[in-house]
Amino acid sequence: NLSLVHGEAPTSSPDASGYREDGIIHLSSTDDELATMLDRHVASSTVVIFGSSGCLTRTRVAEALEDLGMPYYSVDLDHHLEGHGLRKALAKRVGNIRTPAVFVRGQHVRNIGKALKTGELEHWVASEGI
Repeated sequence: NLSLVHGEAPTSSPDASGYREDGIIHLSSTDDELATMLDRHVASSTVVIFGSSGCLTRTRVAEALEDLGMPYYSVDLDHHLEGHGLRKALAKRVGNIRTPAVFVRGQHVRNIGKALKTGELEHWVASEGI
Protein backbone atom coordinates (compact mmCIF):
# COMPACT_ATOMS: atom_id res chain seq x y z
CA ASN A 1 0.00 0.00 0.00
CA LEU A 2 1.17 3.51 -0.81
CA SER A 3 0.15 6.57 1.18
CA LEU A 4 0.36 10.08 -0.20
CA VAL A 5 1.82 11.99 2.70
CA HIS A 6 3.80 15.17 2.12
CA GLY A 7 6.58 15.47 4.68
CA GLU A 8 4.82 13.87 7.63
CA ALA A 9 3.83 10.48 8.92
CA PRO A 10 0.17 9.40 8.64
CA THR A 11 -1.83 10.10 11.78
CA SER A 12 -4.66 7.66 11.18
CA SER A 13 -5.31 4.40 9.36
CA PRO A 14 -7.23 4.40 6.08
CA ASP A 15 -10.83 3.25 6.15
CA ALA A 16 -12.38 0.98 3.52
CA SER A 17 -13.09 3.92 1.20
CA GLY A 18 -9.38 4.69 0.94
CA TYR A 19 -9.49 7.93 2.92
CA ARG A 20 -8.07 8.78 6.31
CA GLU A 21 -9.85 10.83 8.96
CA ASP A 22 -7.17 13.50 8.61
CA GLY A 23 -7.82 13.82 4.86
CA ILE A 24 -4.69 12.01 3.72
CA ILE A 25 -5.42 9.79 0.73
CA HIS A 26 -4.44 6.13 0.75
CA LEU A 27 -3.99 4.16 -2.46
CA SER A 28 -5.14 0.55 -2.33
CA SER A 29 -3.68 -1.99 -4.65
CA THR A 30 -5.27 -5.37 -4.01
CA ASP A 31 -8.49 -6.66 -5.57
CA ASP A 32 -9.94 -7.28 -2.10
CA GLU A 33 -9.27 -3.70 -1.01
CA LEU A 34 -10.82 -2.36 -4.21
CA ALA A 35 -13.88 -4.60 -3.80
CA THR A 36 -14.27 -3.37 -0.22
CA MET A 37 -13.92 0.24 -1.38
CA LEU A 38 -16.54 -0.37 -4.09
CA ASP A 39 -18.92 -1.95 -1.55
CA ARG A 40 -18.48 1.00 0.78
CA HIS A 41 -19.26 3.48 -2.00
CA VAL A 42 -22.34 1.49 -3.07
CA ALA A 43 -23.64 1.41 0.52
CA SER A 44 -23.02 5.12 1.10
CA SER A 45 -26.30 6.40 -0.39
CA THR A 46 -29.65 5.25 -1.75
CA VAL A 47 -28.40 6.11 -5.24
CA VAL A 48 -24.75 5.89 -6.28
CA ILE A 49 -23.42 6.83 -9.71
CA PHE A 50 -20.01 5.65 -10.93
CA GLY A 51 -18.92 7.41 -14.08
CA SER A 52 -16.68 9.91 -15.78
CA SER A 53 -17.17 13.63 -15.38
CA GLY A 54 -17.57 14.11 -19.15
CA CYS A 55 -20.16 11.34 -19.61
CA LEU A 56 -23.45 12.73 -20.93
CA THR A 57 -25.52 9.84 -19.55
CA ARG A 58 -24.01 10.33 -16.10
CA THR A 59 -24.91 14.01 -16.32
CA ARG A 60 -28.49 13.16 -17.40
CA VAL A 61 -28.88 10.73 -14.49
CA ALA A 62 -27.57 13.30 -12.00
CA GLU A 63 -29.82 16.04 -13.43
CA ALA A 64 -32.88 13.76 -13.33
CA LEU A 65 -32.20 12.92 -9.68
CA GLU A 66 -31.67 16.59 -8.83
CA ASP A 67 -34.94 17.52 -10.60
CA LEU A 68 -36.71 14.93 -8.43
CA GLY A 69 -35.02 16.24 -5.30
CA MET A 70 -33.41 12.86 -4.69
CA PRO A 71 -29.97 12.78 -3.10
CA TYR A 72 -27.25 10.70 -4.70
CA TYR A 73 -23.55 10.03 -4.31
CA SER A 74 -21.35 10.33 -7.40
CA VAL A 75 -17.94 8.75 -7.85
CA ASP A 76 -16.04 10.37 -10.71
CA LEU A 77 -13.74 7.56 -11.79
CA ASP A 78 -11.56 9.81 -13.93
CA HIS A 79 -10.69 11.94 -10.88
CA HIS A 80 -10.60 9.24 -8.19
CA LEU A 81 -7.10 8.03 -7.32
CA GLU A 82 -8.36 4.45 -7.53
CA GLY A 83 -10.53 5.09 -10.61
CA HIS A 84 -8.83 2.47 -12.77
CA GLY A 85 -9.01 -0.16 -10.02
CA LEU A 86 -12.63 0.72 -9.21
CA ARG A 87 -13.52 0.28 -12.91
CA LYS A 88 -12.06 -3.23 -12.77
CA ALA A 89 -13.93 -3.97 -9.52
CA LEU A 90 -17.15 -2.70 -11.13
CA ALA A 91 -16.58 -4.92 -14.16
CA LYS A 92 -16.23 -7.96 -11.90
CA ARG A 93 -19.37 -7.04 -9.99
CA VAL A 94 -21.71 -6.08 -12.83
CA GLY A 95 -20.22 -8.00 -15.76
CA ASN A 96 -19.06 -5.07 -17.89
CA ILE A 97 -16.95 -1.96 -17.71
CA ARG A 98 -19.46 0.47 -19.20
CA THR A 99 -20.25 3.59 -17.25
CA PRO A 100 -22.17 5.16 -15.81
CA ALA A 101 -22.91 2.34 -13.43
CA VAL A 102 -25.84 3.27 -11.22
CA PHE A 103 -26.82 1.49 -8.01
CA VAL A 104 -30.14 1.96 -6.23
CA ARG A 105 -30.31 0.54 -2.71
CA GLY A 106 -27.21 -1.53 -3.48
CA GLN A 107 -28.65 -3.05 -6.66
CA HIS A 108 -27.11 -2.35 -10.06
CA VAL A 109 -29.46 -0.74 -12.62
CA ARG A 110 -28.62 -2.67 -15.78
CA ASN A 111 -29.99 -0.28 -18.42
CA ILE A 112 -29.88 3.21 -16.98
CA GLY A 113 -30.84 4.84 -20.29
CA LYS A 114 -34.07 2.84 -20.44
CA ALA A 115 -34.74 3.40 -16.72
CA LEU A 116 -34.48 7.16 -17.30
CA LYS A 117 -36.77 7.15 -20.34
CA THR A 118 -39.48 4.96 -18.82
CA GLY A 119 -39.51 6.50 -15.35
CA GLU A 120 -38.30 3.28 -13.75
CA LEU A 121 -35.39 5.05 -12.08
CA GLU A 122 -37.75 7.45 -10.30
CA HIS A 123 -39.96 4.53 -9.24
CA TRP A 124 -37.04 2.48 -7.90
CA VAL A 125 -35.58 5.38 -5.96
CA ALA A 126 -38.97 6.29 -4.45
CA SER A 127 -39.97 2.71 -3.59
CA GLU A 128 -38.44 0.28 -1.12
CA GLY A 129 -37.11 -2.12 -3.73
CA ILE A 130 -35.67 -2.42 -7.17
